Amino acid sequence: KIKENPYGIAYLCPRFGKCKTTLNCISSKETVLIVYPEINIKNQWNIQLKQWKIRNKKRFSFSTTRSIKKINKFFFSRKIP
Repeated sequence: KIKENPYGIAYLCPRFGKCKTTLNCISSKETVLIVYPEINIKNQWNIQLKQWKIRNKKRFSFSTTRSIKKINKFFFSRKIP
């Protein structure tokens, strides 16, 4: 169903595997913006990208919630808050 309607919000509990679940939903050609409120969340994403051997890391960009206004002009296939 995600491929038919790729928009929405997933409320997932701690330690569920949100990064991996998200990575499974993203195609290998999409450009992705990951928005994070705290640096430890960005660090966790980088660990997960390495752990799951994501090859093309250049398609992932990061922004803090405070800086998101600066990069809204860029196009991304997905934005992950």
